[in-house]
Amino acid sequence: MEERALKVLVLGDLPDEVEKTLWADDCGRELECLLGARFYGLVHGKVGGFEGSYRNVEIVRHTDEGLSTEAIVRLLDAVRPHGMVVTVVVDVRDVEIVLAAKGIGLEAFGTNSVGYNHFVISDLTGAGLPLFFTPDVLSAAVAQHAVSMMLCLVNNIVLADNYVRCGTWTSEGDSAAQRRLQVEDFFKLTVGIFGMGRIGNEVLRLLAPYGPKVLWHDVRQEVVGRKQEIADAYQGLTKLYGHSSSVSYTTFEDLLGRSDVLTIHADLNSSTRGVFNDAAFSAMRKGAILINAARGAIVDYEALFRRLEDGSLRGAGLDVFPEEPIPDHTRERLSRLPNVLATPHVADDRRTTRNASWSLVLYALVNFLSGRSRPTNVVNADVFSAVRRRPGA
Repeated sequence: MEERALKVLVLGDLPDEVEKTLWADDCGRELECLLGARFYGLVHGKVGGFEGSYRNVEIVRHTDEGLSTEAIVRLLDAVRPHGMVVTVVVDVRDVEIVLAAKGIGLEAFGTNSVGYNHFVISDLTGAGLPLFFTPDVLSAAVAQHAVSMMLCLVNNIVLADNYVRCGTWTSEGDSAAQRRLQVEDFFKLTVGIFGMGRIGNEVLRLLAPYGPKVLWHDVRQEVVGRKQEIADAYQGLTKLYGHSSSVSYTTFEDLLGRSDVLTIHADLNSSTRGVFNDAAFSAMRKGAILINAARGAIVDYEALFRRLEDGSLRGAGLDVFPEEPIPDHTRERLSRLPNVLATPHVADDRRTTRNASWSLVLYALVNFLSGRSRPTNVVNADVFSAVRRRPGA
């Protein structure tokens, strides 16, 4: 039976190479060549397989991601897509967008991110609209970025680079440089992980060769229930590298007070929004380092900058900010903070990772819309029971 024609609206930078795989005679083979075995296996497992071509799918691109609610509603009415994929910077929280989508017959949303705080899930579920997202794809890249920042700051790489470039090394000599830039061995430090989900677990795995003691905190009881499993896995890994390091669950207050380096890997929700505030920074160990590659709104950046400026905190690695791109006053503040390593929300920006992220959400959406499979990478799977059953679903 010939599949119905489908139209998918994309607000974001969908890679050309991913889009082209849709129309290949053997899209699965093309996708495997593009993504490699690891990512192809992940996408295939969650989407439910690929067969032949998707020539029935039309992609309508709109690259302006800063649209207002009114502009998105007008775009929906003009394009009248069956599905819509947006990047994390597109704000689709206004219920008017959901109502407009439902009104023109849109059947599903997608986002090429693991986070989905730019949607209101209860509104989507109430309208019977599933939201497809990208779990597991970004974990390794974000964890690598966070640990890279951690290593740079712990080892004074940024300050040492500045020391050489500014000529201080020449004027002061070798011994002065060694005294001023000397650091503690990483295995003697305590690393705190706030949020032990997919990315937090990957960070833990990457820390094993260095052997620091690790503390972690998570509000989810199902995660806390795995604390012995997490401890056994880390201790087993560290032994392979000649360490006998421990990892243990602790309270948020204890995490703050005992961590030399604290890295954030939690979702943004009502319990985490602004949790790293002035009181939290006051409770942190003097000279501690903060890493945030999760969501900007988890941290009160005004309070953080004050602590960095007065020397209470030794440094920070920041890949995310409350407002992106950052405004001029934030950029100017950062320019005066040599103890901050800042990147423009690129922790997950690896070429293959990016292709895999877009592939996962795009193929999940079109498989669902065409009734080829029922993908598992859906935020609100309970809507499936209320969604009209399609042939082959």
